[in-house]
Amino acid sequence: EYDTVLTAWYCKAQGYYLVLDNELAKKITVIYDSNEGTAIFCKWDKAGEAAGDEIFRIAAVDSNVFKKSPPEGYTKISETTEKVFAVKMGEASDFDLDPKKISQSFKYIID
Repeated sequence: EYDTVLTAWYCKAQGYYLVLDNELAKKITVIYDSNEGTAIFCKWDKAGEAAGDEIFRIAAVDSNVFKKSPPEGYTKISETTEKVFAVKMGEASDFDLDPKKISQSFKYIID
């Protein structure tokens, strides 16, 4: 018998994925803002079948823009030559997550 232990959320538009513990993955939903290049991870309100409080968000920011003026409240979790990927923690605090743990789950999609 096999158990699912990990789940991954893929952001193909920005070329990364986030590996999530399967139990955590059941408790969240993701809203992707393609105009801003930002993925917003929220609590999943199962009863209301809707997004709840924000847990964190990941933004893809042009490297030069980030170096000149990093967005307020964001912590860099990874970077390429063109982009900085940064996380901003939300109001939902009942999850054992911080920028370091998120950066450890952050991976690049390799074709």
